[in-house]
Amino acid sequence: MGTMLLGPKVYTQPLESIPFSLFEPELPFAHILRDSSRVLAGWKTTSKPRKPIEILIAGGGIGGLSCARILERHQKNYLLLEASTFWGGTSASHTFDGQAAPLGAHYLVTPPSEAVDVLEFLKEAGVVTGIENQLPIYHKKYVLDELETRERSLSQGRWQAGIGEYFKGPSTRLRKFYRFMDFLSEFRGEDSRRWFSLPSHTSSKDPRALDLFQISFESYLRRADLLDDEVRYVTEYACNDDYGSTIGEVSAWAGLHYFCCRPRSHEQVILSSQMGNGYLVKNLVKKIPAPKRQLQNLLCSVRKKEDQWECLIYTKNGFHVQPCNALVFCGKSHIPRRLFPENPEIRELLPEALEQAPWLVSQILLRKVPEGLLRPLRWDNVSKESRSVGYVYSNFFQEKIKDPVVLTHFYPTKAARGISGSKLGAMKSAELGNLVLEDFQSMNPELIPYVQHVILRRHVHGMGIPKPGWILPSLREHRLPQNFYMANSDSFGLPLFEEAFQAGVHTAHALVMNQ
Repeated sequence: MGTMLLGPKVYTQPLESIPFSLFEPELPFAHILRDSSRVLAGWKTTSKPRKPIEILIAGGGIGGLSCARILERHQKNYLLLEASTFWGGTSASHTFDGQAAPLGAHYLVTPPSEAVDVLEFLKEAGVVTGIENQLPIYHKKYVLDELETRERSLSQGRWQAGIGEYFKGPSTRLRKFYRFMDFLSEFRGEDSRRWFSLPSHTSSKDPRALDLFQISFESYLRRADLLDDEVRYVTEYACNDDYGSTIGEVSAWAGLHYFCCRPRSHEQVILSSQMGNGYLVKNLVKKIPAPKRQLQNLLCSVRKKEDQWECLIYTKNGFHVQPCNALVFCGKSHIPRRLFPENPEIRELLPEALEQAPWLVSQILLRKVPEGLLRPLRWDNVSKESRSVGYVYSNFFQEKIKDPVVLTHFYPTKAARGISGSKLGAMKSAELGNLVLEDFQSMNPELIPYVQHVILRRHVHGMGIPKPGWILPSLREHRLPQNFYMANSDSFGLPLFEEAFQAGVHTAHALVMNQ
């Protein structure tokens, strides 16, 4: 029996009776990549290679799905593979005890006008229903339009609407910071492009803007006399949330991009659903014929044979070799160099992986919660004193709340607790579960008695950290091996749906032109 002292009230809750479980269906496949002897044996034991295809896409996240959607439009011969049991990568959703919930990225802020391809997709998906005064009209069922209902924050024992960086009014520096972000969001370089735009390739290449890749966000704020406790909270929360890191770890360009990539003079609407971004994933998947997409298929190794790539694929039925004319990689940026053990000259052409921030994403399932305790919950719930970035309330979109209530909790473990990816990967489910519940009880002790199950998902290689000195590939020249393409957004260090989507679009257009 565990006793938790929570202020004046004592909750006695048998914590050992709350089951913790890991939800990592792709892990057995991913571990194959670490076992070079198994991969080598796979090459030796495979039978005759399968019939060659034109294009193989490895990775069914947003980049891979977006690429396949365009290739399908052009009637190309391709195959899309994904190691997990579901599509969508960090934008995926899953059903827990009958309730859909996001597994990662859970909202989309309305894209700027430069995001032509994303806006075209949203129109195709029925999310954009029309145009008025040259601005998109969004379907009401996806819009979180009221601040009071979409997010709240806890500070000094009180909840308030919005992500509350202050309670007594913004500081002088915070007001100055926001005015400057308003200005920068519209500021254009010598090439007439906005300094910070989305997708990133539409941003200015003005040398003054590119210089911001060389210093940290924290250094920039200090030099501009913009840093106080309130500005630090706002910017640290942003960097924790988007990059899994701190303002001292990311470049000034990346930090400013978070606040300025959409013109602040335009109304910014938050789009979401009970599945988070899962509804967008579903729409992408349905554009790809079932025979052209396969789950639980892992690209393990690649070798060059004449003008083709021979790709060693692992499935639950064993290994096979799939030849292709062009190979598209849409997984994590630390993997490509492992794929070419026999080709050191190819490995040299591949970009080095960014350091990747680990994450712990958990589903907290609650049952039979009194309506009065659920009423205050918002879609996004954060605590100023918490080390996590809070949780989302998946049942928020239901007119009548159904059991179980599912709360998706987000923990950037290295930024928040100094827990590295390797340490996170070694932790047992009970350790992970207690880490989550300790944080959750600090926000909502009244809900602890109703917790029935905690489902844990570790992202050991969560997202690339855009450190000072790293310039986005979309804003500089870079070279890859012939007929090898990378559409993995974590190499950009911008974990945005729009960025991953655009990486897939660009790759597909290059393939259409070159094939």
